[in-house]
Amino acid sequence: MHIAQIILLILIIVVAGVGIWLWFTEFATQSASTSPTLGGGLKIEAVSATDSKLYIYVRNIGATPLTLDKIYIWDSKRRLVAVYNATTLNLLVWGGDVWDVSSSARLVERGLILYDNFDGNSLDTSLWEEREYNANNTQLSVGNSYLQITVSSKEEYTWATYGVFTKSPISLPDSYVFEVELIKKGYANWFYAVCLYIMSTNTSNNPYHNTPWFATKLYPREENDNIYTVAQLVYREENTTYWDSSLYWQGSVEPHAHMIVVVENGYPTKVLLWKDSRGKEPIVNNPPRQIYGRELRAVWGNVYLALTVDNPTTYLDEGWFGYIKIYKRTDFTLTGLRPNAEYRLIGLKGKCTIKTGATILTIDPINPPPGCEWLREEYYEHGYPMNITLDSEVFGRIEPQELRTLILRVNLPAGIYTLEITTKEGISATLTTLIKKRG
Repeated sequence: MHIAQIILLILIIVVAGVGIWLWFTEFATQSASTSPTLGGGLKIEAVSATDSKLYIYVRNIGATPLTLDKIYIWDSKRRLVAVYNATTLNLLVWGGDVWDVSSSARLVERGLILYDNFDGNSLDTSLWEEREYNANNTQLSVGNSYLQITVSSKEEYTWATYGVFTKSPISLPDSYVFEVELIKKGYANWFYAVCLYIMSTNTSNNPYHNTPWFATKLYPREENDNIYTVAQLVYREENTTYWDSSLYWQGSVEPHAHMIVVVENGYPTKVLLWKDSRGKEPIVNNPPRQIYGRELRAVWGNVYLALTVDNPTTYLDEGWFGYIKIYKRTDFTLTGLRPNAEYRLIGLKGKCTIKTGATILTIDPINPPPGCEWLREEYYEHGYPMNITLDSEVFGRIEPQELRTLILRVNLPAGIYTLEITTKEGISATLTTLIKKRG
């Protein structure tokens, strides 16, 4: 066989192969549905993907309503890589969130204001900067999900402070909630403080001078030569300080507190506290007591935060911070509900069924709907954010000729996949397609 004949034969094979590939690709983008039943039919019209989400566009091409049931995804080797329930929506909820669940889960308003759980090996320097005042032997590290701060004073009986300030102001409404974990890594009878300050300014490296400020502290107190530690809420104006103490530690125990503080219209109205670890029932101070006949106030507007160890001794003392969370309210809101339809809430601690006559429902874990008491336990033990699954058949219902966009949280590598969607009426649709990533 001559070289020219060989080349021609190769070209014929290549052209034929390309034709077969083009035919297969065209075929692979078509939806294949089962035979319609009672006028029912389903079609997957398109698929697209980002780095974290998969968008599936499905249409009811029949004459009767359908209820989507399961979504199956196979890879090119026919391995099942994911199964989803089309009647559930997954929400990562913060207090103050508003979610529209009329079709897919769409976040309308985010309640989160600030969150840092120090889960890493270094400080988030885009958020925090180190600041010190009259300090000696300063040490700061992040590890084991704690911010760890150590400091001593340059001179005995003169307060030193060392810690981190937020670099930029944070806008707080006059009603908000914050959570914080404070640990005094020493004995209750050691004279130093571990503090979270919410300050109206940051002009001084000593948070005490940035008045007015609102703070929560593990603070040393002395009475009859006995030193002990209290968990305090503190408000300071230019020349006056008001405080309320709720928890006490004495002797050689290590003070450790988790706190949730609810601020409403500029005043702290509820304080939830736990000693050592969060659990089912906190110590509730509702509202904080009046001090000298005056209510404690809070600080809002453009503010700065400071996490510091305040120490008036030349001994090297240490404080740990587990997390700081600030969000708008203790509740979250669901909109786009169908009146009188049943919805099921599923969380880490349980599940419950709710039914409402309105299109909007606000859920407060502290005062949950009947049957959903597990929400309170989940909030007490973990706080926000909450992983909530909302389950209802109305999410899967697709009317005749309706095009529904299904949004799945999935990170699929680029490649060829086969998708199958089934309905509770026994109808299914499949699509084999090349999934490309986009930003």
